[in-house]
Amino acid sequence: MDLDQLRYFLRVAERQSFTKAAADLGISQPALSRSIRKLEEDLGQPVFERQSRAVVLTDAGRLLQTRARQALAVLDDVRVEITDDGRSGCLRIGAIPTVAPYFLPDVLRRFTNAFPDASVVVREQTTDRLLKACGDGEIDLAILALPVSAPYLDVETLFEEELLLVMPPSHPLAARPAIRIADIEPLRAAVAAAQLGRATRPTVSPTRSSRSANNGHSSRWRWSERANWRPCRSSCRWRMACR
Repeated sequence: MDLDQLRYFLRVAERQSFTKAAADLGISQPALSRSIRKLEEDLGQPVFERQSRAVVLTDAGRLLQTRARQALAVLDDVRVEITDDGRSGCLRIGAIPTVAPYFLPDVLRRFTNAFPDASVVVREQTTDRLLKACGDGEIDLAILALPVSAPYLDVETLFEEELLLVMPPSHPLAARPAIRIADIEPLRAAVAAAQLGRATRPTVSPTRSSRSANNGHSSRWRWSERANWRPCRSSCRWRMACR
C-alpha cells in the first residue's frame, strides 16, 4: 500500500466513479482500476462495490476512507512543519456557503498581500462536514455559524450577523413588536434568487493564479466544493433580528 493508492482511493470514493476520478487525477481509467485492484489485494477484501451507475464503499472501504484521510493529513502536517518558514506553505480554510463569498474575498486579498508565497485552499461545505474535516485534519480552520459544539476545537467569535425578516404589511406577524423563531418556524421561507446566485458564484474564482499588484509575487487561491442552494423551510441558527 502506497500513498498514491490512498489518494486514488479517496478520489474514487469522493467521485463515486472511476471515470471521473481518473479525469481528476490525470491518469487513465485502466491505470486507476489496476491501482485500486492492487490495494484490494493487499487488504484481502474489496473496498468498493461496483454498481450499475456508481461505485460505493464497502464496510472495509468506509474504514479505510477514515484512516486514509487521517494518514495523509498527518503526512501533510509533517511536510508543512519541516518546510514551512512562516511565510510560505498552504492554509486550508473551510467556510459555510452563506459566509464564504462575502467575508473571505477581502480577507484573502489581505492575506496574500502579507504572505505572497503562501497558498490558500477554500472549501465550502455544511457545518457538520466542516467540523468533521477539522477533526480529521483535512482543514486548518473553519468559519461557521454559532453555536458550535465541538470540545476538541478552539472557537472564537468573529462577528455577529443581523438577519431581517421581511413580510408584507398585511401579514399577521407584522403588527407584533417582537417575533420569536417559534413564530416563523411553521412558515415557508424564501431566499432571493439573486442572493442564491451570488452565494454559489464566489467573487474569488474557483482557480486563480495572479500577480500581486503590490509586489509582483504570485498568489494562489483555490475554491472547492461549491454548495447547492435551494429554497428552504427551516429555522435559522444565526443570531436573528426580526423587524
